[in-house]
Amino acid sequence: IEKVVTVIQNGKNLPISWIHESRTSAHFTVDGIQRTEKEDSITVSWDGAVLGVPGKQSKTIVIPALGDFKVMDIKIMQSPEQYAVLQFSDPLLENQNLQGLVTLTGNTTLKYIIEDNEIRVYPQTFLVGEQTITAETGIVNVLGMPLKERYAMEVLFEEIKPALELIGKGVILPNSNGLIFPFRAVSLKAVDLKILKIYEKNIPQYLQVNALD
Repeated sequence: IEKVVTVIQNGKNLPISWIHESRTSAHFTVDGIQRTEKEDSITVSWDGAVLGVPGKQSKTIVIPALGDFKVMDIKIMQSPEQYAVLQFSDPLLENQNLQGLVTLTGNTTLKYIIEDNEIRVYPQTFLVGEQTITAETGIVNVLGMPLKERYAMEVLFEEIKPALELIGKGVILPNSNGLIFPFRAVSLKAVDLKILKIYEKNIPQYLQVNALD
């Protein structure tokens, strides 16, 4: 997978650091991106040919000029919690009061978390449908520079479909006074749990027609 992605700025390949979370999930960060007095861009390209997978695309990402403090992107996260992520061009002043400076349509009470160049906005109730998220010019970066201009964008909070997922590995519950059966659920009010006990003397017969997992 590391051969699939390339990142180029001004004709130069930039180094990529990878984190492989699982066989199907990997994250990467790009080092050495230059930010100058003028607005620039990088091109992220991916080509599945090295893996025998069809698909070749690229995306251009704008690198704002130094001193150009603005909102770069907004993402909506649905799980495990619902919140909006505003990404800025600069690291933010951590102890600033964001009440009234970052708003969601019809939501007067919001919780904010500032981390580096991101603001996470948590609504108090679960939202569904289109909402307008607004960032005012009173937001400042670590140097005290205010946001260059007011930013507003329509975002979509999707209704999460009901789902149930087991957590962890293994199929055998140890014998104890309190058995813990961990699972992750979303959009469910209740879960029915059916437990099947197989006695020791029946294990060989059980495994003749059933897999251990």
